[in-house]
Amino acid sequence: MPWEVKIHREIQIIETCYSGYLLPVELNAAVIETADQIRAHGIGRLLGDCTALKGGHSVIDLHYLAAAFASSNLGGTIKEAVLLPKLPGPQEDVKFWEEECAKRGMRVRVFEDRDTAVEWLLEHDDMADKTAEVVC
Repeated sequence: MPWEVKIHREIQIIETCYSGYLLPVELNAAVIETADQIRAHGIGRLLGDCTALKGGHSVIDLHYLAAAFASSNLGGTIKEAVLLPKLPGPQEDVKFWEEECAKRGMRVRVFEDRDTAVEWLLEHDDMADKTAEVVC
């Protein structure tokens, strides 16, 4: 499976790791599982680790996925840090994801290193702190 969801309870972050070639159906499954974990744990801070991602889906897939997520009851309550892939093509896709989410009022930011991404996620944020109230 080219994705895995991890719960970091000690720092209240849900991490989704993507690797290899991620087909659109696999990307959708990963997002659905991440959303299920947000609801189950009431955690609104997400870390998308795309460092090992090589591609497999299109910007069209990302466009529709951003629209669907924004229209869910979770769109405005999450804060997501995304780690850039090493390859240039997937890097552009991740930057496109950031732009699509920003257009829809979601707080998504791209980072080159994990420490800076986690630091940003852990900064005080009223909306991410209230995720548990919204989804429970």
